[in-house]
Amino acid sequence: MATGIDWTIVATKVASYIYNLHQSNDVQTVEICGRPCNVQIKGRLHKLKWVWDGHCEGGGVIGTARHHNSRNGAAENAIKDYVTKAGQAG
Repeated sequence: MATGIDWTIVATKVASYIYNLHQSNDVQTVEICGRPCNVQIKGRLHKLKWVWDGHCEGGGVIGTARHHNSRNGAAENAIKDYVTKAGQAG
């Protein structure tokens, strides 16, 4: 182990950086089947791998997608889940 390095400070800075990445997200309102829906994407660490989760909500229906490798994949799959659930709900 390297001497002269305060690992507590390093760990705190890394944890803060990861926390801030986790908190950053995008929320966009899009029209799906004539209804406004909020689509949100959030990145996080899962088993030491960065993954993206998607959330699509509108008209009381919620579509979700978890553990995707890309932001687009998370958004696409959340919208697909939303459309499927909205169709089942009528």
